[in-house]
Amino acid sequence: MGSKIIGIGGYLPDNVVKVEEEIKRDDYFESLQKYCEGGSSKRHAKMNDTPTYMGVKAAKEAIENSKLSLSEIDMVIFYTPFFDYMVPRDGSFVVAQLGLKNACCWHLDVACTSFVSALKCGHALVEQKMHKNVLIIISTSWVRVHEKSKNTSALGDGAAAVMLTHDPIESSLICVKERIFPDYVDNLTLKSPLISKQQEVFIVNKEDSFKDFVLKGVPEFTHQFLQESEVEIESIDWFIAHQPGVKVIHAWSEYLNIPSTKALSTFDHTANMTATNIPYILYEFTQIDKKIKRGDTILFLSIGVGLVTSVMVWKY
Repeated sequence: MGSKIIGIGGYLPDNVVKVEEEIKRDDYFESLQKYCEGGSSKRHAKMNDTPTYMGVKAAKEAIENSKLSLSEIDMVIFYTPFFDYMVPRDGSFVVAQLGLKNACCWHLDVACTSFVSALKCGHALVEQKMHKNVLIIISTSWVRVHEKSKNTSALGDGAAAVMLTHDPIESSLICVKERIFPDYVDNLTLKSPLISKQQEVFIVNKEDSFKDFVLKGVPEFTHQFLQESEVEIESIDWFIAHQPGVKVIHAWSEYLNIPSTKALSTFDHTANMTATNIPYILYEFTQIDKKIKRGDTILFLSIGVGLVTSVMVWKY
C-alpha cells in the first residue's frame, strides 16, 4: 500500500536563449565552471512567465493526464524560489486559477531538493490516507528576478508537476534519505533584496572544498545510503539527478557505477532549472521521449543550498 504517479506535466517559456551567448561572462563557481558546461540552449522567463502562470500550465497538463476531476484533488504542494506575492503566497493563486474547490496548499521550500522532499511528503499523505490526490508543482523563474546578475548564466526557467494518488497494492517509494551537511551550509548564499534594498548575486564561499563535496561527497553519501537500504545498482533502470552541468552528472554516474546510458538529462536544451530539473526530466522522458516505462526503478539525486542532499529510489 502506498502511492503512485498518475499524471505528469511540464512547461518551458517560449524565450529560447543560446548558452554560448552568456557563458563567457559567467564567474559563477570558477573551479566548477568546466563541470557546469555542456548545454547549447535554455529558456528564460519573460515578465508574464510568473511562477503562478508557469506552475498552472504544468499542473493543467498533469491533471489532464491523470484523468482526475478537479473536485478529486484535495492537496497541492507548491515550490518556487521567488514569490510574486508575500501575502498570500503564490500557491494560493495557483489553487484558485486551477479551480480546485476542495484543495489545501502547502508551500514547501528545500531549495533545489524541493521536488524530492515534496514527493516524500505527498507519498506520506496519500499512504496514510490523510489526502486522496496530491498535486506537486515546482516552478522556477530565476532570470526574471536576477536578469542583471552576472552569475545566472547557468540557470534556466521552467515548471513541472506530478499527480499522486493512492495505490492499494504496492508502494512506489522504495527508500529515501535527506540530510543537511552543516560544514557547507554557507557555501552558496543569496541575500534577500527585500532587506538589502539592492540587486543581489550569489556569493560562493570556500569554493574548493565545495567542489570536492559536490563531486565526491554527494555520490559517496548516495552510495552509502543505497548500501544501507540494500538497493543494488543493477536494479536501477534510470538515474535522474539535479543537473548543474553535464560533467557533474557524469562524475556522479561514474562514482556510483551507473552506465551513462541510464543517466537522463535535459541540460542540453534547458540548462540548470534548479528545483525543476528532476520533475521536468521525469516529464520529458515519460511524456515526450518515453524512455521511462511503468515499473521502472528510478534513482533521484539532488543537492540544494543549505547544504541539503536528497536521495530517493522510486518505482514508476
